[in-house]
Order: sequence, then structure tokens, then C-alpha cells
Amino acid sequence: MYSSLALTLSRLRVPLIVTYHSTRLLGAKERLQMMLYRLFFWMADCLVFVCEKQRRSWLRRGVFSRRNEVIYNGVDTEEFCDRGDPEERTILRGKLGFSDADYVIGVPALLRLEKNHLQLVDAIAMLRNRGVPARALLIGDGEMRGAIEARAREFNVESDVVMTGLQQDVRPYIAACDAMALCSFTEAFSLAAIEAMALSRPLVHSDVGGAAEMIVPGWNGFLFPVGDTRALVDELAILADRTVSRRMGKNARDVVERLFSEKTMVDRYERLLLDLCRARSGAREAMAN
Repeated sequence: MYSSLALTLSRLRVPLIVTYHSTRLLGAKERLQMMLYRLFFWMADCLVFVCEKQRRSWLRRGVFSRRNEVIYNGVDTEEFCDRGDPEERTILRGKLGFSDADYVIGVPALLRLEKNHLQLVDAIAMLRNRGVPARALLIGDGEMRGAIEARAREFNVESDVVMTGLQQDVRPYIAACDAMALCSFTEAFSLAAIEAMALSRPLVHSDVGGAAEMIVPGWNGFLFPVGDTRALVDELAILADRTVSRRMGKNARDVVERLFSEKTMVDRYERLLLDLCRARSGAREAMAN
């Protein structure tokens, strides 16, 4: 919004790109804001969405620009790379209270309502009732911590749900896990998800936002319907087999290297900017003639 106003006041003839990362308007305030933002989206040269499903959803609701593109989020694949240090992994697992026999399922997300950690607590209880030695590692902190602790006590899995608190570097904690899960009610295109995949961890993700654009079920992870705990449990149980989880984790890494690297993302933005600048230049020349 402010960029658009600044361009108008300065009379600079440069292209304006807007990136949009949301998929839902969660309250009256956000709906009112969108009524205003929509005008500035229309004025922009290009609106960039972070996944195809998000693009289609907002276009149906009248949120668009003169040009509408999808550029996926990307991660630094050198920074997010499984170094394969078994000693470091064993030490950290021990500090967290996990043994080598434990099946550790990680969630790399702030403890917020929309991330739906409570469902994973339920899943841990169900997996353990099936005889699967599942334990959860919640990487982050937030407003839902008390509710999560209460749910874990209710199902007698309080010792099996470990919370790390806020971490500046999540990589060692993801590497300490055998598989990852995201049970979110809403996502656009989760950066946390592709970070976990870059670290060669298979991911079980609720089928929201662009999850189906990053996960091929049975290849590099699984998708489950939002709120379907039984489906979540069934898929997590498959990944308890370490041969399966390692194979799918390798596939997850391959997908990130091919489609969701930071380099790929930056290259796409550079090409888009150059294309828009050329279009602006051509339009000015046509007007001059």
C-alpha cells in the first residue's frame, strides 16, 4: 500500500510487485483491510502468490492485479542440509529425553491455535495405544502451550510431548526427529514444511494451501484431511518404519532441491522484474512515438 502511494507521489515510472502470503481472512479487521488492499493490488503491475491453490482462491474472490504469478517460497539448501552426524543427533536426543528406540515426530511451528498442535497430541496417544513408540517434539513456544500441556496430561502422554521453547536455530531439532507433522487449519505455502523437507525429513501435512504442491503422497510424505486424526495416525504409523522414513526423507530433499530452493525463488523474481521493466520501457517508447 505504502509503496503504491510513494510511487504515485514520486511519479517514478518503475514497476510495482506485490507479494501475498495469506489464504484466509481470520476476522472482521482483516476483511476490512482487504477491501482497501484490493484497490492497491489492482494498481500493481504484478501480484505474486506463493502457490497455485492460493492464486486460484484469491482470483475467485476478486483479488488480482494486471499480472498474476506464482513463485514458490524457497530455502537455502546449503544451510538446510542434513549433515548426517549421528553422534550429534544422539546427544541432542538424549538431552531431550529421547532414546534411539523412540519414534520422534517433530512440529516446527509456533504454538498457536491455527497450527493445531492439539491434534498431534491426540495422535501420539493413539499411536502409543497401537504399540508404536511415538513421541512428539514441539519446536517453538506460544499462547497454546498451557492447552497443549493440559491435553497431554488428559491422555497420559505428558512425558511423551516435549516442548523446546523458542529456538533461533531449528535445524538440530528437526535433525533429531524421525518424521515431521503439520496439522494446521490454514497455511499458504509453509516455509517450515520445506525447511523440514530440505533436512531430509518426510512430512505429514494437513491438506491445506499449497501442501499438495510440495507433497506427493507415498513419495516424500503424506497429506490428510484437516481434522482427520485417524488418517493422520495411519500415515504417521507408516513412517515409524525407519527404512520407509529415510527413503521418503531423501525424496523430500530431492523435491526441495529441484523446486523449492532459495536460488530458484530468487531467479524467478529476477526474471519477473526484468520482464516487467522491459514491458515498462517498451510502453514508454511506444508512447513517445
